[in-house]
Amino acid sequence: MNIAVAVRIAKHFGMSDEEIVNAVKDLKPIEHRLELIKAGGKIILR
Repeated sequence: MNIAVAVRIAKHFGMSDEEIVNAVKDLKPIEHRLELIKAGGKIILR
């Protein structure tokens, strides 16, 4: 949810889709946030 808001703000300030994608790719997850969990063939992003 926070990433979605950050993307909208970035778009408001004129960032391109490519710039936003590259910035999101560089995010380092914080423990228990943006944690990728693989469970029973499903992927959960917590």
